[in-house]
Amino acid sequence: MRRSIATVSLSGTLPHKLEAIAAARFDGIELFEPDFTHWTGSAADLRRLCGDLGLGIELFQPMRDFEGVPDAQFARNLDRAERKFDLMQAMGCPLMLVCSSVSPLSMDDPERAAAQLHELAQRAARRNLRVGFEALAWGRHVKLWRQAWNIVQRANHPHLGLILDSFHTLSLQDDLAELDQVPGERIFFLQMADAPWMGLNVIDWARHHRNFPGQGQLDVVGFFERVMRAGYGGPLSLEIFNDVFRACPNRRIAVDAMRSLLWLEGEVRERLEAAPDAAAKRPLQQHALFDPPAAPALSGFSFVEFAVDAMAAQELGALLQRMGFRLAGRHRSKPVTLYRQGGINLVVNLLAHPAARARFELHGPSVCALGLRTTDPTAAMHRATALQSVRFDSPTGPGEQRLPSIVAPGGSIVHFVDEALGDVTTAACCRSTMSRWAWRPTASTPGCCSAARCSGWKPATA
Repeated sequence: MRRSIATVSLSGTLPHKLEAIAAARFDGIELFEPDFTHWTGSAADLRRLCGDLGLGIELFQPMRDFEGVPDAQFARNLDRAERKFDLMQAMGCPLMLVCSSVSPLSMDDPERAAAQLHELAQRAARRNLRVGFEALAWGRHVKLWRQAWNIVQRANHPHLGLILDSFHTLSLQDDLAELDQVPGERIFFLQMADAPWMGLNVIDWARHHRNFPGQGQLDVVGFFERVMRAGYGGPLSLEIFNDVFRACPNRRIAVDAMRSLLWLEGEVRERLEAAPDAAAKRPLQQHALFDPPAAPALSGFSFVEFAVDAMAAQELGALLQRMGFRLAGRHRSKPVTLYRQGGINLVVNLLAHPAARARFELHGPSVCALGLRTTDPTAAMHRATALQSVRFDSPTGPGEQRLPSIVAPGGSIVHFVDEALGDVTTAACCRSTMSRWAWRPTASTPGCCSAARCSGWKPATA
């Protein structure tokens, strides 16, 4: 299954967006028309650029306020569509999105809308192009997927199909029953977006607060499962309008976007594999949905590590001690200090390695790393890297051992710690298996091994 993303989802100029999309290993793009019109290149230039990056232009969008209009306006709309078809042919894009009209000129007349879309599809067919009709959640007369599908059926043209968008459907809490009964070949394109439930009008919600699948509260997994059961075989695409995403570095957001599609595929694959009906197995036979390594159990935090300079280290240490933490140990060879209260371990790192230094330079005193307890640290790292996280290999000294680690999307480091070791600091001290975090405890710490077996930390002194 080809994976795609709308250019509107990312920050930057069109070439910069395309480079980020290609670097994240997408197969194609939805070209948002304003991204093209604000660029100085031609359609042919865009075709060459996408070809050089290995990207297909899957969809050109949007064609607005087309259907259900008076004849005079319809003639003008057809002229507008022909110019878009010219561009599509020059850039090598096979499909145009028509979203349901919000124009005050549009009429609540499904037969008229179908006839006008039929004519549009007929003109597209002459150029070997296709048209997809989408129900916009705030459309004037068509806002539900069944309404759009009804018009597509009435139009009855092979070059006209249905475009489905998870946000437009789920934001209205539209009924998904019978969605899997739509013939898969009549679904021309699938756009996915999640969102948190918010008390906003649907337009503001849609244009500013959509998220990647798995980051919101919409049933995107159930929606995608229904579409797969219908026999859909086109691209799996993201269309995300989010002010924060469009203000962030586009390469980071593009990787997060790809991660969300892989997660979504994995979730639906798991559902289809577990379903008792034979029909659920057909999509798996037709499409290679992402199959990530199984997620091992996570059982909590082993430690939290702060990146600080000398002044912040002194201030943070004093604050932690006032909060009831005690100074439990200092690393033998690095300017790193351990504070502890019960089972809570806080590590204060005085810029001991490049990752901590880079974090401090970017954010000032801040959390630079987390330790997560898990039943299988290596499996946890493998799943994370399969989902596009970058493996992190920390520098180690004599007698120290690396923890399986990754770089989190925000840039901090996540270390996976074997929960069989119990408390990471005591376990490392007593077993010598994770000596990066081994510490030599103070004399008041009972039940520890001899000092000779503790390779990383030395006793804390007042």
